[in-house]
Amino acid sequence: MAIRASIDGFNYVIRLIICIDVTHLKARTRGVLLVAVCKDGNVKIYPLTFGFTNSECIESWTWFLKKLSKLIQYSNHVMLVSDRHNGIFNVMEAIFPDAAHGICAYHLAQNLKRFYKQRDDVISLYYRAMYAYHIEDFNHLMAELKETYRKVYDELQGVGIKKFSRVHSPRKRLKCPDKPADPTLIGTEEVDDNIAVEPLVNEVEENAAEEPLLNDRADNTVGCRGWLNPHLCMVKFGLSAHL
Repeated sequence: MAIRASIDGFNYVIRLIICIDVTHLKARTRGVLLVAVCKDGNVKIYPLTFGFTNSECIESWTWFLKKLSKLIQYSNHVMLVSDRHNGIFNVMEAIFPDAAHGICAYHLAQNLKRFYKQRDDVISLYYRAMYAYHIEDFNHLMAELKETYRKVYDELQGVGIKKFSRVHSPRKRLKCPDKPADPTLIGTEEVDDNIAVEPLVNEVEENAAEEPLLNDRADNTVGCRGWLNPHLCMVKFGLSAHL
């Protein structure tokens, strides 16, 4: 399942990095929940799509990623981030052959714990190397990690530097290639009517109209649709469209 507003927002303004993961449901229905999320400009979780299957397997990931590939416009420029599950990697390479593949920093850190026992210095070196912005800093930290705990260093080399290192990432994480420019960011007088906020408001209103409880509460509340309109916001606060 995917909300149209979330897909439009991703295709227009969200960085082309998608994190995919699975969680096992403990309720009566059982099964697993497959999710794909991103991060917005405020470094908050941006939901993209999700799906329910009976179990985590190659067939379920194939179904999920095929659906995902049909929703996004720039699949060749996407970077997919996941844990080290072999099924995910195999399916990603088949469905997104030109996309970059990365490993989740947290999951990789959990995998490294089997090589050391409560060594805060080891995990600190790993995170500092992973988040390093310069190759010199990365090489220095990896050399220090090699001297401190060789097994962790060898494991990271086996995983692949490009899979976890920010500075060696094959994708520029702040670049959105070939995406249409947002008029509200380049200072033009024209504002796109199809920005992600308005489709979301339309969908929420349609769903609220079908729910009697929500519809009754809406009669006793102050409407807020006008505040979500870019033009009205600028008029209300005396802002210029060039800001």
